[in-house]
Amino acid sequence: MTNDSFGKALGALILEKRRVQGLSQLQLSEDAFGTSAKVRRISELETGQVNSPHPKTIDPIIATLGITDEEIEACARATNTNVDPDLDRAYREARNLIDALAYQFDHARPDASLSELEDFLRSKAKEWRQLQARVEQIGAADAEIERLKTEANAALGDGEFEKVDGLLARIEESFQQQHTLAEISKQAEIRIMRGDTCMMREDPDGALAHYLQAARFFQPFDEEETVRILYDNAHKMYESGLRTLRPRFQVGVRLLEEMLQLDPVKADPVRETRTHYQLGLILRNAAGQQSGGEKRSLLERGLEHARRAASQIVSAGDAFQLVSSKIALANCLLDKGTSYGDRSDLDEALATLASARVIALEEPDANSLLCHASNGLGSTTLAVEQLTGVRLSDARVRDILAHFNEAIENAEKHFNLDVWGGTRINRARLFERQARQPERPMGERIFLRIQAISDYQASIETYPETIFPLRFAQAHFELANILFQHGLTVDRSQDEVYLVRAIQSYEIASVILESEAALGRWAECQMYIGSVFAHHARLDGIQTKQHDFNEALQRFEAALKVFRQEGRRKECRSCERSIARLRDELGQSLDSAP
Repeated sequence: MTNDSFGKALGALILEKRRVQGLSQLQLSEDAFGTSAKVRRISELETGQVNSPHPKTIDPIIATLGITDEEIEACARATNTNVDPDLDRAYREARNLIDALAYQFDHARPDASLSELEDFLRSKAKEWRQLQARVEQIGAADAEIERLKTEANAALGDGEFEKVDGLLARIEESFQQQHTLAEISKQAEIRIMRGDTCMMREDPDGALAHYLQAARFFQPFDEEETVRILYDNAHKMYESGLRTLRPRFQVGVRLLEEMLQLDPVKADPVRETRTHYQLGLILRNAAGQQSGGEKRSLLERGLEHARRAASQIVSAGDAFQLVSSKIALANCLLDKGTSYGDRSDLDEALATLASARVIALEEPDANSLLCHASNGLGSTTLAVEQLTGVRLSDARVRDILAHFNEAIENAEKHFNLDVWGGTRINRARLFERQARQPERPMGERIFLRIQAISDYQASIETYPETIFPLRFAQAHFELANILFQHGLTVDRSQDEVYLVRAIQSYEIASVILESEAALGRWAECQMYIGSVFAHHARLDGIQTKQHDFNEALQRFEAALKVFRQEGRRKECRSCERSIARLRDELGQSLDSAP
């Protein structure tokens, strides 16, 4: 058994077979897929970039090269690898569904990597298995419902979502013949499944309608159950929204707003407080996905709910909810203050966080929230400095570091990966700011950058665990910036290592930002990559000077095109100046070439 992954072993086999048959990657792409567009995926396989590809996902390549089942099994045995069970079952029992989803994914994201396609198919296979199991759990009152259940699962396996919804609707109609709570529970569960089916096909409006109806089934009989259904599905939208590229926070907002209108919530101050708290959280996250007036409106609404939650009288002994509400309020204030330059919001956030920290230190039940409060205090103080332009004193810097260190220690104590990673990023930003101060000795500035690089790398390790793609991209972008800066200052024996690492992190961020359609930020990555290549080309004794100048030109031109579309004049002028200089330098390089 080797330490290589199954993907590396299979990739090596594909490379060997292709070369034996005298095929280029382009020829293999055309023979297997009927297009040259899949060359990148063949390259990813052959270079071992895909850890655990399912053989069926790359079946055209395997079939074209004549790779046998025995050879694939040998790769798996050599690496002690098992295929993903959900995806394997889906390929066996719902091949039409998986093929249709793969086609939709390729059509929507033609530049996606094979690893991204594999991750998407694995997640959809898991959803298919769970939804199939839930359809099976529907009680069959008669043979007709059993038949409809069988047809629904078959349609699900074929990816016929409209047919699935129609069959579930017919099952629901069968249960509507009786009005006991048991039958209503079945109706509600089916409605929720229909909502989940809508979410699978990216139809949030349809999902919202089904979730609301599921809750309203119970209103004449049991409003507590109505509240539970609304809350559970709102929470589901919030949690999944934090871990997806296209969150649907607005569905959760609408469900929680419906909750606030119900008598059991209005009559219970604690429950009402917690609902306002949840609305504050989800509206703040929704604002993070918007811009302009819509972002401001969502932030204002989130702040209003967070204030109400923090100002309500909390029941005795519920220190955890009190501290949670204060932290949520402070986070809304921080986002509003940094987005719109309001110092009063930042000052209120600092006071609120200081209060939350005291309670978290004194109350054992709330101690796990100390990391949130301490990290917030440090990051909000830095936001004040950035807003006012007043440089922090050394004593203030030590206070901020103490807050970050306290947050990291508390996060480790309670195994809170999200806060641990987020605080390491905030501490890295502080180290990076200090490293930019020219009056500090060069040795100290180098050490500060190394500390920042270490914190960024540690924080990035938390994101594959929590699956926050935008945070992952931002961390790589900021890591790339400081790697670039470090490459500018170290001696020639090390500079190329840091410049190459900077390009790698910029590229990682670019892929995610492009998939998110965050083209402005993608263009910033291209501009910085161009700057790295330009700097490398200007170094003495570089053999790749002309290649580097050409690469830099391409990156700046790509960035300029986006900046012009978005009307970002300052960035346009910067790109235009860089392009003009690079063209002159490239011309001089060509003239002086032997």
